[in-house]
Amino acid sequence: MKESTRCDYEIIIHKYILPALGEVVLNTLHRSVFDSFYTNLRRIPVGDTQIRYIHRILHKALQDAVDDRILTFNPCEGAKAPKKQRIHRVYCPLNEEQSILLMNQARGTPLEVLIHLALKTGMRQGELFALKWEDVLWETQQIHIQRNLQRVLRDGKQVRTFSTPKTATSDRKIMVGEKTLDALRAQQREVLQKKALAKNRWQENDLVFPSSTGTPLNQSNVLKQYGEIQKAAGLKHIRFHDLRHIAASIMLNHGIQLLTVSYILGYSQSSIMLNMYGYQFSTMELQAACLIDYIFAGAQPSPLPTEFLSAANLKKS
Repeated sequence: MKESTRCDYEIIIHKYILPALGEVVLNTLHRSVFDSFYTNLRRIPVGDTQIRYIHRILHKALQDAVDDRILTFNPCEGAKAPKKQRIHRVYCPLNEEQSILLMNQARGTPLEVLIHLALKTGMRQGELFALKWEDVLWETQQIHIQRNLQRVLRDGKQVRTFSTPKTATSDRKIMVGEKTLDALRAQQREVLQKKALAKNRWQENDLVFPSSTGTPLNQSNVLKQYGEIQKAAGLKHIRFHDLRHIAASIMLNHGIQLLTVSYILGYSQSSIMLNMYGYQFSTMELQAACLIDYIFAGAQPSPLPTEFLSAANLKKS
């Protein structure tokens, strides 16, 4: 179990589970106890997503007790945790023109290359903060994403630590263009200047995006600067994580295959991409329908409506 996951479990257990159920004898637990527990959580109020998470933790712990023959059945089974509502969200907060405006506004700021890489690769914030120079494979034009920066609880205090990526598929090598490599070379020079200025205060971590003393970036400071850049560009406020959604949307809009985008972003399943960005596939479906019409039209095919074709499809030779 990852340290961050264990930390999350400990917080949930001490904040919600122990105060309500800590004194209940194990073999007296039954489904109605959990139904009442979830109802009371809603009154606090605790969100449905959090209650479902609490339910999963309880269900797993009690199932372990069943597997160890401490209990004969799982009393949490069938408890009425809130059902997940299917909500269709639009995961592209900025269009291409606005995204370019944001990247241009970031020029000359400490976040220039960070935003550049976020928009062009869709990397998660923790992956960017944990990126090291050893991960930049100059000769093959690749970035190896193999770690994440997370906050965990140690001795009652939050500390930042490097961990393995979110899922097995999050450990990936992605291709980058020459302009992105140029941006990284500029960032490398910037880091060397920081190191020279810091002198003996520098803590070497080999980070692509270090603080002024070589340590991992402080999220609060980054988000403050990021907000200032958005404001200066005259754009609506969007989360840093939304840059990941923008990258995915732009790739999909330009005809990049779902499986390819899913790999680049490190999603564990392509179905996640389909659920999040399915609203964008109507144009692709129309392309497919027109193509089938064209193929089976015989000797006198109807002209394919090019206004629905992406630039990528038109460039086939």
